[in-house]
Amino acid sequence: GLRTAVFTPDDGFHLNGRRVQLKGVNLHSDLGLLGMAFDRDAAERQLRIMKDMGVNALRTSHNPPAPQVLDLCDELGLVVWNECFDKWNATAGIRSCENVDDYLTRNLQAFVRRDRHHPSVVVWSIGNEMRLAGDAPDGNVTGERVKRLTNVVRALDATRPVAAGCDLTEMIASGCWDSLDVTGWNYGRRYQAMHTRNPSMPLVYSESASTYSDFGFYAQPPAAYRTDYSIAERRTDSYDHTCAPWSDIPDSEFFRIETDRYVAGEFVWTGIDYLGEPCPYSSMKEVPLIEQARSSYFGICDLCCVPKDRFYLYRAHWNERETTCRIVPSHWNFCATNRVPVYVYTSGDEAELFLNGRSLGRRKKKAPPADYNLDFEGMDVRAYPDFRSNPYYRVCDKYRLRWFDVPCEPGELKAVCYEKGAKIGEAIVCTADTPDSVRLMRDPFSCGALTWVQTDLVDKAGVRCPLATDRVTFAVTGPGELVATGNGDARDYEPFTLPSRRLYFGKAVAVVRRTGEGAITLHAFVPGLPKAELRIGN
Repeated sequence: GLRTAVFTPDDGFHLNGRRVQLKGVNLHSDLGLLGMAFDRDAAERQLRIMKDMGVNALRTSHNPPAPQVLDLCDELGLVVWNECFDKWNATAGIRSCENVDDYLTRNLQAFVRRDRHHPSVVVWSIGNEMRLAGDAPDGNVTGERVKRLTNVVRALDATRPVAAGCDLTEMIASGCWDSLDVTGWNYGRRYQAMHTRNPSMPLVYSESASTYSDFGFYAQPPAAYRTDYSIAERRTDSYDHTCAPWSDIPDSEFFRIETDRYVAGEFVWTGIDYLGEPCPYSSMKEVPLIEQARSSYFGICDLCCVPKDRFYLYRAHWNERETTCRIVPSHWNFCATNRVPVYVYTSGDEAELFLNGRSLGRRKKKAPPADYNLDFEGMDVRAYPDFRSNPYYRVCDKYRLRWFDVPCEPGELKAVCYEKGAKIGEAIVCTADTPDSVRLMRDPFSCGALTWVQTDLVDKAGVRCPLATDRVTFAVTGPGELVATGNGDARDYEPFTLPSRRLYFGKAVAVVRRTGEGAITLHAFVPGLPKAELRIGN
């Protein structure tokens, strides 16, 4: 078949003649527990999980992907911002003894020749967050160089636009980006500055959000402002209140994209946690070096590609084909004397919350006040000691339903979700009793020879014990092998090849690879509990 893809300056991205908002993610090239060596089955699992969230676009940050990634995007219907370099220095592999222009030209040519027959590729990116010549020690961007490299790409493919990921609005006045077909802008609604100066330039929000969260951790009290990190615990709040100092929470970015329809859409940083760059716990003087985290907290999914709560916030807004109902917090094992906020992430427009059968009220999504500041200029977010009074979070009521000060009464918390008055689904969390058994569940997105298995401790009623930290030991019998274990804890430095793993908020993950025909059995052992087994295949 044929496809057309056009970036417009005033109506975003058009695919096959209709406007399509890019609901994208940035993904690094590592595969979490499996490391950097490429595996098609693991990559397919990642992309299928992203697609279930509602993702329709991928940015290959910041290097050419394995060719099989583009094969998968062709098959799954994902469009690709295909990026060749990070900055034009050592991060792009350029050594000090090499000629920058020769290196960039040679690699761009190989990049375009390799990938130009993939219909999923809709834009070529020649770099990310480069610096203007003379403005930084590694600054080497000039208008002449950008134009020359853009023409290198056009000489091999004149059918797709050429772009770059930008982050410094002060570089706009130099005109260095004017020869590009599209500019991407990272964070803080910086794209608006380019739109003001050059309204004929199509724009993409190439990095958005950079929200922090940690599977299963709910700070008490919750973060009061967006950089209110839980430094003592070296964790980040899964109420989805915090983000990097240069960025914003998902709700703010949703509202910007809805308001600024000239922008083609957003690529969230990032879809999945990745090895390295463990912000905010990478260079804090409050955290000893030996206690730094190993992997990022940016991901919508953790390092095992298990969804965090934030996954369902995006899914509720992005996945228009399926219903989403999610209670946050995702467990109900809190101190009985506490009162906590409860959120519901739903694709519906309202929900009613029940605690042990008693209604705690019905909430409906509502737009922020007319004076809500999209740029947050002059707002001192640290001036508010409680998130409920912080005007920064007023936008949340448009995308999540919130109840404050819910008593932590043991039992059942249930949300019933509605759309235009009709019930569309419900979600339930229950207080877990003491661990009774080990539960093994095959990840439904497992592909090919790899099977991902989540391990939970559950009570007699089958409720996951969210505070369990027991160590689980795995073994495989039959034609298979245990290739990795993990738990999503960014602070866990144990090798992924260990046959055992400490539970993190009650869960761990094992990855099994098939090596021959026949049934495989994964065995899991926790001291004091019956052995668990999961049969994989026939």
